[in-house]
Amino acid sequence: MDDLRKWPCVPFWIFLGGLYSFWTWTSQLNDFGGDSAVYLLTAQHWSYFGVQNPAAAQFASASSYPPLFPLLLTLFSAGEAWLVAHQVTAFCGVAALFVIWRCLRVSGFALADSLFAIAVLAAVPGFYLQALYIHSEFLFLLFVSVCLYAVMLLELEAKPILLVVACLAAAGAYLTRGVGLSIVAALVVYVLLNRPKKEWPIALLFAIGLDGVRAAKWRRVSSAVDRSFGANRSTEHSKNHSDSGRFSH
Repeated sequence: MDDLRKWPCVPFWIFLGGLYSFWTWTSQLNDFGGDSAVYLLTAQHWSYFGVQNPAAAQFASASSYPPLFPLLLTLFSAGEAWLVAHQVTAFCGVAALFVIWRCLRVSGFALADSLFAIAVLAAVPGFYLQALYIHSEFLFLLFVSVCLYAVMLLELEAKPILLVVACLAAAGAYLTRGVGLSIVAALVVYVLLNRPKKEWPIALLFAIGLDGVRAAKWRRVSSAVDRSFGANRSTEHSKNHSDSGRFSH
């Protein structure tokens, strides 16, 4: 991380983060009825402080999407604050670019070359246009890049904690998008082939745990979260309703 002390790393990342924040500074949706609406309605229903909405409850209970991205939006109360949701999504994209830059540096890229590569990637239409949508791709990319970075450091430093980080990142990718299962499979194969003597128990337990999550299906995971948040919301709503009824008499 000594690279951050070198010119022009700090100005570069401040500029890139500010540029993407400005680019996504909007309270409007770009795909009404698409994935953005499903994520936002799910986050709105799961939010403890949100207003009860039958439509949001229906979308949350019927959604087949993995739960991690709407949970992230819920954490920032972004279900009803679309500007916040756009900023959270953009931050995930810039954070993913930062980790990819670290991967390039570990791979031996010169500082100028690695920053130039990130600038090119950030300027690709498929990337900066994706930032306008409240989708899970950027969070997925962040987890995948963290997993790759942890494995690259593991090859250099051989610290078991790095494998734990890689496993958690792969799990995060899987809980963000179903295609993350391929990242999990690749990580397990890597461990079994390259580090069978030391860390294979971690990889085995990791694979068994995620297989259990997969067997539970996304709807069951989402329903469990929905029941947890919904129960709190219903209790609070009933309390407020009874209080208002008592004071009205």
